[in-house]
Amino acid sequence: SAFLLAACNRRLFSFGASADALRSLWSHSLYTALLAEQLARFVEALHPPSCFLHGLLHDIGGALLVQIFDEVHAEGEVTFTPREVEETVIALHGQFGSTLAQRWGFDAEMAAVARHHHDFLEAPEDRRAAVALIALADHLAIGAGHGDEARQFEGADSEHPAATSLALSAGNIASCLQGAAQAYEAMSGLV
Repeated sequence: SAFLLAACNRRLFSFGASADALRSLWSHSLYTALLAEQLARFVEALHPPSCFLHGLLHDIGGALLVQIFDEVHAEGEVTFTPREVEETVIALHGQFGSTLAQRWGFDAEMAAVARHHHDFLEAPEDRRAAVALIALADHLAIGAGHGDEARQFEGADSEHPAATSLALSAGNIASCLQGAAQAYEAMSGLV
């Protein structure tokens, strides 16, 4: 079940001085996962539970990079400004997450999602639908207030390139936003 999977993965996002940043990242990842599962119901080629997992772990590279910076800071040998940490995480989280997914034994689709969720058109063609779905869910989660980063696309959600490539309508997206909000509220103890 989605609830059990989310509960088990929650601890990946809770360490050290960066607890606020990780809590925000957890909220974003959980909301992205809920949206991905909802959206996948409208895309025949995708499996909703797999899309939930992809959404939940799409930013795992960022979470672990923040934890690494936390450990380096705790050792006191080197300090980084918040801006340096943020820029590094933004620049490297996709590649780092993809490498982690491969090392942890996840399939190639999960590795592609972690690597390309900000540039889904760069994903291998046979993985592009799953990556596009997570790119859209990521975008929608930020728009719903779950994520600190800026939205990369400012048009109507149904005009987002990922929505267009998946043939998702404004009605599909509105339904998914409503379903994800309800599911997120039901899981409020995990946030």
